[in-house]
Amino acid sequence: MATNPNEAEEQLPKSVDDASTDTNVADTSDVDRPVPILVQTKTHLVPGGKSPSDIVARIDRMVNRICQHVWQRDFDKFRERWWLHGREFALDNRPCWFLIDHHGPDPDPIPDPPVVWYT
Repeated sequence: MATNPNEAEEQLPKSVDDASTDTNVADTSDVDRPVPILVQTKTHLVPGGKSPSDIVARIDRMVNRICQHVWQRDFDKFRERWWLHGREFALDNRPCWFLIDHHGPDPDPIPDPPVVWYT
């Protein structure tokens, strides 16, 4: 495992397109390896309705979709936590970010793990 943060960044994909073409990409399917996943999107691209009652369903759907993409399973509250910034879902074309912090079975994650960023 790389101890230098620059080495860790070089092992991880910069975007979804890089992950599909790069054969030297770090394997994020290892459930014991801490890794945060940052997804930048727009509010109108998050699936679901615009009403206030649909906000929780939209967040759950997007968090599960991110986990499905990375680990081929739904979000697990015992292995990950999530944060959301910019959840103005009633407005179209607003930037928003989803951060899934996968810390594995360790309840005390390492302080500065590398970030996989999907845009």
